[in-house]
Amino acid sequence: MGDKDVRVSCDATGAANLDVMDRLDFEALNRGDWNLFAALHHDDVTVHWKGERLEGLAAHAADVQQALVTMPEAPVVGHPIAFAAGDWVCVVAEIAGGGRAVVIARLADGRIAEEHIFDG
Repeated sequence: MGDKDVRVSCDATGAANLDVMDRLDFEALNRGDWNLFAALHHDDVTVHWKGERLEGLAAHAADVQQALVTMPEAPVVGHPIAFAAGDWVCVVAEIAGGGRAVVIARLADGRIAEEHIFDG
């Protein structure tokens, strides 16, 4: 984390769930590790992104892979703001080149069950 990053968790579950979000961005997405991406999500994950609702891991993975084709040199470089309470987390992801995304997610059993992604 940088000197001005904010990371807050109300409990141990929230802290562990923030670690899942770090692994998702910094390991799975940045390295193209789709096995890890799958392991971090429930098979029946629900994702709200780009005005659409996606159901299931296969649809979400395909959508993310397609998005990464259009920006292959845009890794996530930081989470300057990350907070959690229990099963819910919110992470601001800084993307190389100046982009940002906000992800609000609900985790169950240490895996992402629901995601709301706001980027642009």
